Amino acid sequence: MKVLLVGAGAVGQVFGRHLQEGGAEVSFFVREKYARGARQGFWMAPWDRKDPLLHPVRFEGFGVLTTLEEVRQTRWQQVYLCVSSAALRMGWIEDIARSIGDAVVIALQPGVHDRDLLHRFIGPERLVMGTISFLSYHAPLSDESVLHPCTAYWFPPHSPTPLSSPSEEHCRFVVEALKRGKLPVIAVRDIVDSSAYISAFLMHLVAALECNGWSFRQLARSPDLQSIRSATLEVFHAFQNSYRPPFPLWLFRLLLRPIWMRLGLAIAPKIVPFSIERFLQIHFSKVGDQTLLMLADSMAFGKQRGLSMLALFSLSERLRQHRAKHRAENA
Repeated sequence: MKVLLVGAGAVGQVFGRHLQEGGAEVSFFVREKYARGARQGFWMAPWDRKDPLLHPVRFEGFGVLTTLEEVRQTRWQQVYLCVSSAALRMGWIEDIARSIGDAVVIALQPGVHDRDLLHRFIGPERLVMGTISFLSYHAPLSDESVLHPCTAYWFPPHSPTPLSSPSEEHCRFVVEALKRGKLPVIAVRDIVDSSAYISAFLMHLVAALECNGWSFRQLARSPDLQSIRSATLEVFHAFQNSYRPPFPLWLFRLLLRPIWMRLGLAIAPKIVPFSIERFLQIHFSKVGDQTLLMLADSMAFGKQRGLSMLALFSLSERLRQHRAKHRAENA
């Protein structure tokens, strides 16, 4: 099976390695400036191994493509879009769609409007939607020692990557390919439905965390916990007639109380095997445009339904002001 991954960052490398482990012939489609580094191969550090940063494994033997002409020369069975929601909207997806024939496309973007965008160029029966449930990053973080710079990643227990598609056959095709490579994955009814609520909350949490210097302790003491709650409840109200929540909304409302969010902020660093604060800072600083984009999408969604979305607007503006202040201090 021939698989193309669009993007060879920390996420693309994890999917690529496990697809290759499952027997797939893997290639990456990257911009020219990244091609030389990719062709040298990657060091990978899966956190399910003992001392992974000191005993990384090699990931190599894959193709690296930089032009659409090269893409068109192969008949692909699966194509993974391993880029952010913001990158997905930069105008290149139509060219990719025209170059990959009848391949099944796996989209890993969490934005509620991403599926609609992709449907303009890719038939629903060929599209498998998913969200990324693992954590991956370019090691070392500031407090880590490594044998080689590498891509480290961790599969949280009992948290398989969920995938869905109108075509059960295509969804099963993708799930089986990933399972052969031992990447935890599960088919669900509708990932856009089930992830919309959770993604909204996570983006509000990320926005507030950035405003508090990426410090869990500072956020736990901040009135921004109430901002997270208010903005999230606004979005849940906007979503309720369009998306089906994965849990009863009364349970979401209960867990959104500041006392439970403080508990989560206290527990998370003890569970994750690396610095979760530093990871979030690096990852969401890199895709900072995506955070604002998803906040804006949710705001527009609510306003289309006649809702004011004042709490979400306030949180979004606070994030913009924080970034402007940060840029001025570092100018």
